[in-house]
Amino acid sequence: MLFTIIIPIFNREKTLSYCLDSIKSQEYSDFECLLIDDGSVDASLAISNKYAEKDSRFRVFHKENGGVGSARNLGLDNAKGDWIVFVDSDDMILPNHLSQFAAAIEIHGTNQLIDMFFCGCQYCCNGKRVRDDHKYINKEYVGREQIKTFLAETDVLQYMYICDRIYRRELLEKHKIRFDTTLTLSEDHLLCYQYLKYINGIATTPEATYIINEDNNNKLSKKTLTSEMCTNRYHKLSVAMQELVSEYEIYDDKILPFWKYNYDLLKGMFYSLFNIKENIFSNIKRQQKYYSVYFDSDFYNNIKEIPNVKSFMSNREASRIVGKHFFLFDMHILYNYILFKLHLKNI
Repeated sequence: MLFTIIIPIFNREKTLSYCLDSIKSQEYSDFECLLIDDGSVDASLAISNKYAEKDSRFRVFHKENGGVGSARNLGLDNAKGDWIVFVDSDDMILPNHLSQFAAAIEIHGTNQLIDMFFCGCQYCCNGKRVRDDHKYINKEYVGREQIKTFLAETDVLQYMYICDRIYRRELLEKHKIRFDTTLTLSEDHLLCYQYLKYINGIATTPEATYIINEDNNNKLSKKTLTSEMCTNRYHKLSVAMQELVSEYEIYDDKILPFWKYNYDLLKGMFYSLFNIKENIFSNIKRQQKYYSVYFDSDFYNNIKEIPNVKSFMSNREASRIVGKHFFLFDMHILYNYILFKLHLKNI
């Protein structure tokens, strides 16, 4: 059984060796590691080549800069393994990361019913843990109803990483699943939504073997997003969310984690349209246009009476947005923006 580890790399000379050393230290040795250099201008490519020269399991691919999604797609296009493992170039994995998955596959996965395995994560900065580990219990979820339970009763939808789980390559290829290269954030969330539509089962392992580097300087999610980025992200993920909800027929209280994330993206899209330099009435028209184009009112009307959704949407801000009271909504934004500028409130 071969694992393919895919590592997208862009200007990570400071962390890359630590990452690749953790790959070399794996107890389970039957793997290939694809190093995808995404147009780095520092020493990242040279470091990658050095590891490939010394260990034939490492292969280097160099491409023009196109973003993490395109880098991971190149890795998927060249993968040979039975299972796909993603590792970010500023993160690390413990020596038993692959071996725990291999053991779990032997127990759960030989019957082809399990298509996705999860592990836990550690959060570290400068070599020290900065918050509690995120873990799952050791359990199997087979069939639509059990997967639906897993999605609703765990916090997986709030931790939609790409790297704390492995994917059956055969399934990715069969359904032509790849990262959306128009997204610079949440592309991993979108791929997970798409992959979850086709799986037969999930299994979780109890150990936290993936180490996330919490250094703020390394995280794109800390950067400001343009309105175009927010709009594209909301649209792509809203469509994928609705498809997944439809596939599993999640039209009860279990829908709330999906809706919460979708609503946060919707709210982010509307906030991103606000520009203090523009006329407020011009902005209202933009909001009305985006609402009519991107917000699926029919879907919302189908779920809005579900008790926990109704409770979640009962606040004034949510009522203004779905009620299309854009003038009040803009005045609310304007008020908060003024407080922010006066350093009286964070937004």
